[in-house]
Amino acid sequence: MYAVLMKQMLYLKMLAWLEDNIYCNPAIDDLALYMGYSRRFVYDVFYQYGQLPIGQYIRLRRLTIAAVSLRLTRQPIAAIAWQLSYDSPQTFSREFKKRFSLSPREYRCAAHWDTAKLLKKFHPDGESLGQGFMSGLNSTAAGHVMLVYPAICIWSCCHPWG
Repeated sequence: MYAVLMKQMLYLKMLAWLEDNIYCNPAIDDLALYMGYSRRFVYDVFYQYGQLPIGQYIRLRRLTIAAVSLRLTRQPIAAIAWQLSYDSPQTFSREFKKRFSLSPREYRCAAHWDTAKLLKKFHPDGESLGQGFMSGLNSTAAGHVMLVYPAICIWSCCHPWG
């Protein structure tokens, strides 16, 4: 029982560290060093509780952050790629298209925002963010998209800005 609780706590600590370092493109070896365990042990615990490999989790979270930035900001695509530590905007675009079947520009300007392929962020207590985080999207008559989450209201509209 203690071992299970300990592994769950380690998993949550791993998630918190990954989220804190997601913009630096963290490596599994960095996480293992931070946790003070072997790479294999860290990988096994993460896979046991997260149901996906660490590398895939990192890739999906980075792409999710990029997708949200594309839809909710006017930030240039290249700037989003650099911010998330991709080697180049071309590498970012290729990875993005593999995941979402649209180029970053097409995704930004799509009429509907399909959030099914986004990987939600997890709270440190192990709960994923509420459905309002990704499904609380409302369109207005002016074509704006409004994302409402407790005390947060973010407006965005699609223009050919990048």
